[in-house]
Amino acid sequence: MYLITIEGGDGSGKGLATKIVAEVLSKEFCFTSVEVTGEPRRDHPLGRLAIDSVRQNTHTPEEEAGFFAADRVDHSHGWILPRLEEGRIVVSERNVHSSLVYQGIVGSLGVERVAQINSAALIPDLCIWVDCDPEVAMKRIQSGTLRMMSDKAEYFETTELQKAIRAGYESLLSGDIEMPTPFDMGAIIGPVSNETTEREFRRKLTIHVRKFLHSRPNPVNVNTEGIERFMLKRLIKSTKGQTVLDGLGRDAARNQLRDESHSFGILSLVLWPLRKALAKWVVTNPDTHPRFAMGQIVRSGEYPNAVRDTIERLAILGNGKSDSLPPAGTSGLVNWWQGN
Repeated sequence: MYLITIEGGDGSGKGLATKIVAEVLSKEFCFTSVEVTGEPRRDHPLGRLAIDSVRQNTHTPEEEAGFFAADRVDHSHGWILPRLEEGRIVVSERNVHSSLVYQGIVGSLGVERVAQINSAALIPDLCIWVDCDPEVAMKRIQSGTLRMMSDKAEYFETTELQKAIRAGYESLLSGDIEMPTPFDMGAIIGPVSNETTEREFRRKLTIHVRKFLHSRPNPVNVNTEGIERFMLKRLIKSTKGQTVLDGLGRDAARNQLRDESHSFGILSLVLWPLRKALAKWVVTNPDTHPRFAMGQIVRSGEYPNAVRDTIERLAILGNGKSDSLPPAGTSGLVNWWQGN
């Protein structure tokens, strides 16, 4: 559902922040699952190509940006997007903002050009900016922990480079440099300082994650209705052939559920996309029989997406009649509503 990215200079604590954010999401929020990833992908040929382009230092900034973008676009649509469409949340250590800073600002290619190269990639719903003094970061980088990690050294040449990278993040994520389209659609939190204790770092990250999700933002890359339909399909598939329903205090046979309660529940799920339209119609037409509501709503042309989504839900949940197919098209929807 949401793509959350962790950004910041080398040695700033992005890996720890990624771990903490994933833990908070898993413990405190209800998603299908929490998936953790990172860029460039060290276990993928495109990611290795991007890494090698930096280490070899034989490519222009534009060529280097192209390698990172190729890895990112493939990662976006081949791995991340399918998970978002299933209601999962993805936490990525680094994403497009790294390229905007490293190649766009530090590499002098320009953020607009780098954004254009990456325009087919997904847009982070939330970017968490982790900050750390370059002197502190260099001490971490030069410690045994980071030195033992393969291919890490190519990013950590000098303190001066780290200062330039930090200044780049400051300019881009604080708003001094205008965030280029389409990556201006997501939220940015930070800087979140990582210069004290891990406990304090965890506390600050937890507060930020809670605040973002409690605001219930609309996902940038996926449609919530599509996710809900996926969940309905999965629910129908998982309960197909089941003889008892769980979660009612005891196992209850299906035939023990009142038919009207079951029907009302299905009806509510089907009509959920049109709930606002139906409520408005009832208020506007207090003396008109509800059987005329659907036809008038459809003919008004004001709710084409909600009408389409309702028809899609009917196809999943059924029309309540075992001996007939769910209605197809708007005329079928109106006839179903009127009981024809």
